Amino acid sequence: MLLPMDDIDRYALDIEKIATGAGSASERSSAVEMVIDDLMTDLALAGRHVRLHGAPASRTEYLLELRRRLDRLRALVDAKARSAIDQAVARLH
Repeated sequence: MLLPMDDIDRYALDIEKIATGAGSASERSSAVEMVIDDLMTDLALAGRHVRLHGAPASRTEYLLELRRRLDRLRALVDAKARSAIDQAVARLH
């Protein structure tokens, strides 16, 4: 039995840490790609067990909420971090 997937805070935090962390832009970009790949794999494995704040949600609702969080985060970080966040948002479309 798969556990329900409701790790949206973890994914947003992982992307924030990468975007604002050390390393070159290409290193941060690659790390963001890995997080998004993990997210997509986890969503596929969760199937119908996707949850958002404890309530059942569709895959689309989950991705939209993560995009909203990243959009809000983008406004709070410095210019260096914005490209990695923009990349993550683009992958979630």
